[in-house]
Amino acid sequence: MTPSPGTRRPRGREGVSAQEVEHLYVNLGRARELAGEWEEARASYESMLAHGREAREPRLEWVALNRLAILSAQSVSDLPGAVALLEEALRVATAGDDRTMLAETEWNLSQMYVTGLEGPAAVSHGERAVSLARGLNAEELTARCLATLTGAYGAVGRFEESAEAARRGAALYARLEAGLGGEGALSAQHAWAGSPQSVAASRRAMRAQCLCILAVALVNLGEVASGIEAAREAAEIGRELRNGFVRAHAANNLVHGLTEAGEYGEALRVAREGLSLARGSPSLTLLLFQLVVLGNVLVAVLRLEEARDAYLEALELTERTVPLRRWKSVIVPKLCANRALAGDWAGAHAHALESLGVRDELPADLVWMDFMRHHETEALLRGGNGDLAREDARRLGERVGSNPRFRLVLLRMLAVLCRWEDDAEGSLENLRQAEDLAEKIGLPGELWQIRAALGELLEERGEREAADRASSLASRTLRSLAGRIDDEGLRKGFLEAPRVRRLPRP
Repeated sequence: MTPSPGTRRPRGREGVSAQEVEHLYVNLGRARELAGEWEEARASYESMLAHGREAREPRLEWVALNRLAILSAQSVSDLPGAVALLEEALRVATAGDDRTMLAETEWNLSQMYVTGLEGPAAVSHGERAVSLARGLNAEELTARCLATLTGAYGAVGRFEESAEAARRGAALYARLEAGLGGEGALSAQHAWAGSPQSVAASRRAMRAQCLCILAVALVNLGEVASGIEAAREAAEIGRELRNGFVRAHAANNLVHGLTEAGEYGEALRVAREGLSLARGSPSLTLLLFQLVVLGNVLVAVLRLEEARDAYLEALELTERTVPLRRWKSVIVPKLCANRALAGDWAGAHAHALESLGVRDELPADLVWMDFMRHHETEALLRGGNGDLAREDARRLGERVGSNPRFRLVLLRMLAVLCRWEDDAEGSLENLRQAEDLAEKIGLPGELWQIRAALGELLEERGEREAADRASSLASRTLRSLAGRIDDEGLRKGFLEAPRVRRLPRP
């Protein structure tokens, strides 16, 4: 955190200035964080807090409260405790009418609300932080606030704004890395950026954070290749910095893109590497993310029981840790799809009903990476909840706007609904539109499944020649995907899955 312009630094009884005390405590705490000595780091910041209160130095008190809040979020995922510390820091900053302290605290509050998927609060605090930082002409602080605002926009499904804020933040950090401006003090770290040991490392870690969120925003917009490129750049920064937090977060977002692009072999390797990194960190949030993306890759290659194990472990984290409970929204729909693909329609129906509830609790029009919803539609229909299935599709239709990736989700849901209601023409039209869109976006995993569904429907209608063409295209698409998997066991298991074996060989 940087001192406010013009802040006076009185000297203590022993001739040590408050600025020097701050520097000593912050660097001691950061050194202990780097060594993984989380309790010792906490003790350092608590001593700093006590010193600030005793010396009546509000800035020392405020810095300590902010550092303790980030540590609580990183090391024990105690978001309520972190928010309480930050609310206290906000009172200290407000009492001193210090706009820099206010901006930094608003930034940290936005972080916490992003992590807890409290989207509107995250956006409110994030926008206020950016406005304050820009008013101060504080470039590093503005970049940091943009890095968090991009996650806040993502939490409410505003992916275009998320991508734009991420681009601006990454560009500003690149400028700062080049030495073209900004403050020189070691700033407070982002909850997912680890504990960088220097000003230069902190800026690089935060640029990687911007690139990570840019990657996931782009994938949610259907810009898969660009998303992969951003995630690869973030991953390279993490490797160069030897920063486990950054590497794990970049791995998570890279896997999203690789899975969408059908690069399953690489996606699985990166997912397992990311999971190993996450298990070595104190962050339960990072661990949850890694388990979900691992499950997603395993579903894509139809290793359904292994995928289910990953999802259930992630779900257990949400049950164990109250602040993570809203993240059920990225797990339960995947469990529904998993059970549907396994033919367990009773299990899929139970998950579909729960999924409707957890999704409705989120103040977001679109939920990131929520791409498997047509399985919920079918599970609800099979379970006798047709009204719920139709209402779910209607609501998504009102929210999807011009987003092509979620338009594809909607088309697949509508195709299932039409087929259930014996509207074969409607189902065919939705599937054909979905096929065109999946091909345009570059989603081979979606494409083979859509073509297989077209083949089945055309076969039911007695259109044998058209059915054979669709099924043959599905088989060629799928075998092209399998051919890109360099792990022989993974490739063989994929091709021998029951759903695949039903397709004709091209």
